[in-house]
Amino acid sequence: MTMKRWAVKPGELRALARTSRLVWAARCAMRTEEWRPPGVDALWDDGLRLLVEAAAAAPGAIEVATVARALGDRGALASNRRDGTDAEALGRCMNYATLTVRCALEATALPDGPALAKAVIDVAKYAASIPALLAHAGLTRAPPGAAAVDVAAVAVWGAIRADLAPCAATAPGVSLADVRALAPLWPPGARAWIAP
Repeated sequence: MTMKRWAVKPGELRALARTSRLVWAARCAMRTEEWRPPGVDALWDDGLRLLVEAAAAAPGAIEVATVARALGDRGALASNRRDGTDAEALGRCMNYATLTVRCALEATALPDGPALAKAVIDVAKYAASIPALLAHAGLTRAPPGAAAVDVAAVAVWGAIRADLAPCAATAPGVSLADVRALAPLWPPGARAWIAP
């Protein structure tokens, strides 16, 4: 089963203008924060702040390449250090987490349109890959008779899709605190798939 079955489609982003699409990408990244590699908290926070600032600016108006590259490098390093160990799945999750912010920052160079829609959906896919990866690795529980990957995918894509409406109402000038407060990142009960 591929992610395509559950993923948000470009048509679902029609109600979101450029600012709202980038805010939605920021919310996807926020959902991956607990999988940040050690020692990147300040860089991560800087990346999210730049992302929200860029959502209100003209495409490419804020220089984000340095932070994007640094986050991507730290995620790749965390993954490589854990490759072939018992923590390999965790390392891959750390890489996906940093890729959510990196790709969202890179999307700020794009004007509104199909390319931006694809870019922010790619951010959501990286975020949604974490629970799927954990389920494939046997690190999550599912109810009897249910497939762990299906349970994880439905939960994470449901949470990601639930953000579309509140993000559509955002406008330039929204703050990082406003973005965090838009709605719960995980609806009640949606995190049951993550319990090892």
